Amino acid sequence: AGAVKAANVGFMASSGEYVVKLDSDDVFASNLISEEIAILDAYAGVSFVYSDYVEELDGVEKIVSTKDNLYATVAIGTMFRRQLFVAEGFYDPSVFFAEYDLLLKTRGRWPGYHIDKPLFTYNRRRSSLTGDVTKLNKALLQLSERYKTRQDEVNKIRDYKMANL
Repeated sequence: AGAVKAANVGFMASSGEYVVKLDSDDVFASNLISEEIAILDAYAGVSFVYSDYVEELDGVEKIVSTKDNLYATVAIGTMFRRQLFVAEGFYDPSVFFAEYDLLLKTRGRWPGYHIDKPLFTYNRRRSSLTGDVTKLNKALLQLSERYKTRQDEVNKIRDYKMANL
């Protein structure tokens, strides 16, 4: 909840048209910001932009395509129109997977745009909170209980999060 609250404080203090999150151990490609802004500037009906990414786990890198599964994305690197993010109340700090909660809550109302190439590196660690199977299962149960009519989507999150653990 601390990282989510800190992200929300940053988003609330921001004044730009768009917001995007970057964690301290992850890296944006030099063109991520410009490419995502270009999409949001060009398409007024698009609420957020996300891309494929490089996932590093135990020193092994692989490209993760999010084209066919929005829920294989992570909180970082997804750029939102700030006014929509504000109107929705930012991330809910009571939810372990606040980024997926936001996507599930706004699915169908917020059209997204996928960029079909990796624009950031996500450093995934087995020792992190998302690497702990017990905590993952608890967080997935929380989403499952919140979104009873969206079990297929929660299962896509489960499939992605449980891969490689």
